[in-house]
Amino acid sequence: MTEAAIATRRVPRGGPDEAVRRASTQTDYDALLRTHHSADSWAANTAAIAELEARARPLVRGLSNESQRIPGLRRMLNHLAEHPGDSWQERWIAAGHEEDHKRWTSIAGTKQMTTHGLHMLLVLGVVRPSYAWLKANQFKTWFHIVSLRDRVGYERLVAAFEHFGKNLYDNRAAVVVLAHIACRTGKGPLEITGRDLLAYQQAMRGLREQGTKVKVAGVHHAWDCLRAMGTLDHPAETLRLAQLQGQLTVTELVDRHGIASERVRECLIRYLRAREGRLDYSSLQTLVAALCGLFWRDIEIHDPGADSLAISEDIADAWKRRLAVKSDGTERRGRFNVMMQVRAMYLDIATWALSDSYWIQWAAPSPINEADVAANGKQQREAKARSHQRTRERAPEVDRLLRATEDRLRLASGWRSDMEALPVGTIIEFEGVESQRIGTTSVILRPLGSVSQKDYINLSAREEEAFWAWATVHLLHQTGLRIEELLELDQFSIQRFKHPRTGEVIPLLHVYPSKGGAERLLAASPELVHVLARVVHRLRQSDGTLPLTVRYDTQEKKTLPPAPLLFQRRRARWNAMSYQYIYGLMDKPESGPGS
Repeated sequence: MTEAAIATRRVPRGGPDEAVRRASTQTDYDALLRTHHSADSWAANTAAIAELEARARPLVRGLSNESQRIPGLRRMLNHLAEHPGDSWQERWIAAGHEEDHKRWTSIAGTKQMTTHGLHMLLVLGVVRPSYAWLKANQFKTWFHIVSLRDRVGYERLVAAFEHFGKNLYDNRAAVVVLAHIACRTGKGPLEITGRDLLAYQQAMRGLREQGTKVKVAGVHHAWDCLRAMGTLDHPAETLRLAQLQGQLTVTELVDRHGIASERVRECLIRYLRAREGRLDYSSLQTLVAALCGLFWRDIEIHDPGADSLAISEDIADAWKRRLAVKSDGTERRGRFNVMMQVRAMYLDIATWALSDSYWIQWAAPSPINEADVAANGKQQREAKARSHQRTRERAPEVDRLLRATEDRLRLASGWRSDMEALPVGTIIEFEGVESQRIGTTSVILRPLGSVSQKDYINLSAREEEAFWAWATVHLLHQTGLRIEELLELDQFSIQRFKHPRTGEVIPLLHVYPSKGGAERLLAASPELVHVLARVVHRLRQSDGTLPLTVRYDTQEKKTLPPAPLLFQRRRARWNAMSYQYIYGLMDKPESGPGS
């Protein structure tokens, strides 16, 4: 039977006209950073020296060293006036300040007066230095730049600091970030947006790539403060969520593989657009990687100039041999899935060609025949057997793992309770080391003579890790859930069923549809109820509710609506737990509080 005959017997899976296209949610950081490039001109950039001095006088009243600020400003302006340019920004660049970030320190006169003059230059927005210059000159009075530019905005920023109750170091770090953005863009605190903070982050990454050592602190706190002030125009609740990768369009996914043939590239894009409406994003990524990366890009590399899906038998056989082996020389166990996807594409195109003339030019015999994928069933059985063998090998260790997490939690809880009862400043021996009890919100021990925070012993963090390791291991053992399903559990997952005849109440655990696409209701054993009760008790707030937390779906590359998740923890704010955090807990279930 011919390939075309086989294709006509298959149920069509839709054509390009039926496609549901995803919009790109990827952030263009380079475009954001371009918005921070200095404009050609602004009011202060072309103002006369006398006018700038007049603007500065009311701002310096009451400041320390008030008598040096206006003369210092005049000194800086006179220095810039010695260089060519139609604006102060052009003269700033012509004077070499962007090439030598410490150039200003060599200006004649006392350094203190020059420093005060430079501050006023930034306060008035006369020049807008690059981020490289701003990071190279770490002044102690950046808050003056923010407060003098916009007193009302600075007062609201201080109110946000009080709202979060962060320490002085965190607040100062956030002020430095906002001052840098203000100096670069000319904006005040109330005008800075989430896009500005993302552009700032991109600028810092660029400096690191150039070999500059850059320490960035306070960006996340600045984001939270702008959110509290009501001026943040970004949908992401936190900066971390804003920086996570979003969904790409089909075109963007295809172009990641660098296909040389424009014709074949367009064909693959149209085909994948026809398929994307019936696929979740994770499956779409897998399909694109198979068709564009493992199949066609490999064909182009070994057969330069290939411009048609009609490939010879020799080229197809050579591709199959390469597909069977990974770049490291090991066997590619998923090769049959790739061949099935390639075969399906050829058969889809043959089917669509019967009703859409565009696909006629692409209809070609499939390089994959039934014999090539006949071993697929055998491979799946072998994979299942390997999985069962791993389960049999690990089953005897389950009881030991459960006991280890219980012992770890008991020890960590005991140490935290004992140390929490001690007054702050108490000296005590812990693990053979003389340490001082510090911390008010957390129980922390500082070894005497330690000069690095890396040596501190955070007993609160150890107890938290021990608890979530215990909860994770027991929940997985009692329910058989996957980690993905575990992280999706929320307060509404805990339900109950009342038997209509006996009146008996049966606790249930509702597992939301995930990989299998089907939801489940599991009868909760007394042990499972005990674990769930402890989790809820730990998270419950004073009003009896659980915090609403946003979770990022790493498979679908999107942020989910806030929910009272069971697996969340508090740092600066309540955050949903990630796969990496759970894996970290599972890697050290036996470690005690002294580890």
